Amino acid sequence: MNINISAVSGRREANFPFSFNEELKDQANCTDGAVFTTPVSLEGEVVKDGDIYYITGEGSVSMSVPCDRCLKPVDISVGFKLNEKFSSNASYDEEIETFSGDSIDLTSTVMKNILAAMPMKVVCSDDCKGLCPVCGQNLNEKDCGCDTTYIDPRLESLRSLLNFDEEV
Repeated sequence: MNINISAVSGRREANFPFSFNEELKDQANCTDGAVFTTPVSLEGEVVKDGDIYYITGEGSVSMSVPCDRCLKPVDISVGFKLNEKFSSNASYDEEIETFSGDSIDLTSTVMKNILAAMPMKVVCSDDCKGLCPVCGQNLNEKDCGCDTTYIDPRLESLRSLLNFDEEV
């Protein structure tokens, strides 16, 4: 996702639109098993003001993400916004990305914005039961019958208070 700025690099001020519909092959597996199922679509505008290029836009991508409870693949659509500043002069503050040459590579910036726009938790359904913590069986498919009662050893002495048959 490179924006060619050679046509406006000599001017003080300029603006022009851009549009991308590209697959991000190097970042095909972006995080925790998530996989892009469609190319990344991005439309926006570049505004040049002096040495700074302001890049704004909106984009979207479809992904297959494992359910956070049962690991079943879930298809989601992620929409993201782009609002970044670039400069070829590295003397600016930390909020401005730097580039060299006659093009600005948006690939890492787009990936950061996609990751920021992804939901924190993805579940296949609201009533997903998840996996058994003992044997790993998908509880949506069948019940495994494992004993999942766990008593914290630090609270074991308090358990005697619940047994009315014992003397304390």
